[in-house]
Amino acid sequence: MSELINISEQSPRLKVFDMSECRAFVARLEALWNAKDVSAILPMFTEDAEIEYGDLPSIKGRDELRRFLQDRFDHTAFYHLVKTVRLADEPLICVELDVRSSTVGSPALISRTRALEVLTISDSRIAKWELVANPHPRKEV
Repeated sequence: MSELINISEQSPRLKVFDMSECRAFVARLEALWNAKDVSAILPMFTEDAEIEYGDLPSIKGRDELRRFLQDRFDHTAFYHLVKTVRLADEPLICVELDVRSSTVGSPALISRTRALEVLTISDSRIAKWELVANPHPRKEV
């Protein structure tokens, strides 16, 4: 997914449910996450989206998602995400994630997290985001 894409020209909606469009939709998500662009990420979710993020309390709706993402990004010094679509079977998109990040408090300690997410699409947007992760110890760079 790491190819360069012009995210400003892409719709926040999934146009058609096929593998090519699902990959493009997930590539846009990847680019927006790497840019830490909360305001552009939110329209890709339905107003009442449900988020199950590991063992954290459930998140409901764009307002809660905005607070969650902004808090995470505000405390992140370095962030690089690679998303790979592994399965697209309407209404689900299953994605493998590889994340490298560091916090503002310890910018030289890079953590790596491998994760799987399931995106449930409704009305061409993400209605449910479920993520399970396996973080690895941080290493000094």
